[in-house]
Amino acid sequence: AAALEVPPVRLVFPLEHTAEPLPGVQIEPWAAIEWFNGQQQLVSAPQRDDGTQLLKRYREHQHQVDQWRNFRARLLSARAAGGEVEPWENGLHQTETWLTMLRSEMRQHNAVPPRLPQDLAHVDFASTDPPPTPALPPVDEPQKEGPS
Repeated sequence: AAALEVPPVRLVFPLEHTAEPLPGVQIEPWAAIEWFNGQQQLVSAPQRDDGTQLLKRYREHQHQVDQWRNFRARLLSARAAGGEVEPWENGLHQTETWLTMLRSEMRQHNAVPPRLPQDLAHVDFASTDPPPTPALPPVDEPQKEGPS
């Protein structure tokens, strides 16, 4: 693939003609690529769990991590500006809850969840207590003068 300067999937399923992902099954090349990437099941294949759902969970996991980073950046900006922080705090909490559920589901399927950013490592705490909330950097506050 590197020598031909094409993605490896193009060698398996060229876009120039129909694909045969299974013997006797002819489909459009893009449908074959989506199946290969775990984005779709083969329409003509027996409907069973072929791992597609688990791959979707991995994509959703990445989406939630990106969403968490977005909420966190907005929360820090709101704090620095003295603005409303509750919507961003709620977004962080909901995203962390969703990540915890996704990671648990991955483990139930004997899959290894992706590595979390350090600031999100708390979602993996296995405890009956609520996970600790990561410390956000403090907003610069004016220096208070102490007693002299």
